Amino acid sequence: MLDPIGDNKTVYTMQSTDPPTGHAAMAGMAEESATFNKSLTTVKQNVVTLVLQAAEQNKCQADQIVSPLIDHLIKRFQLPEPNRLQVSTTARNPNKPDDWKWDLWQEKHYKPSWSGKDCYCPLSQENVNKVILALHSQISFDNTFTICQNVPYVLEQFSLASVRECKNFLELSQLFSQSLKPLTPFIRQCIAAGLFTKNFINELYAM
Repeated sequence: MLDPIGDNKTVYTMQSTDPPTGHAAMAGMAEESATFNKSLTTVKQNVVTLVLQAAEQNKCQADQIVSPLIDHLIKRFQLPEPNRLQVSTTARNPNKPDDWKWDLWQEKHYKPSWSGKDCYCPLSQENVNKVILALHSQISFDNTFTICQNVPYVLEQFSLASVRECKNFLELSQLFSQSLKPLTPFIRQCIAAGLFTKNFINELYAM
């Protein structure tokens, strides 16, 4: 641009700024979303753990803890009432592992190991593998695996990071195998949480 005052030999240039592309804003939104999702996942995992622990302590099914918990949260945060299906007590899965003699079942599959306290070696790896595959097929449905990751026995025996890295029960079962931990306490707690049908428990017990 020419200088309106003077000899008009001085030239001034105007710097133009590009309009924002929105990339920075999008990156910020993505970061906020990732932080929120991480926090939400942590809350979900903690709630599941607490529900399963309460169910085990009170020897009841998890849904008996969840239902009043949902009612409390709805009132506490003034949420709209959802349409929830009422589950008949006759349709509920068993929640009393002592109805089966799991101590005898464990003796059929494991023997004590000198490696440490509560460590057991499979009497037949082939038979234990059949049990693992049966559990994997059952636990693969819905959110059952997430619940199984949070049963007290799993969280007591293995680090939280190693449990969270597992994508399915086959991977989770490796933690049991590597640390020589029997599946029996895990099975008992899954039954206490009402995760297995009576037919499946009978099939598992007969193995």
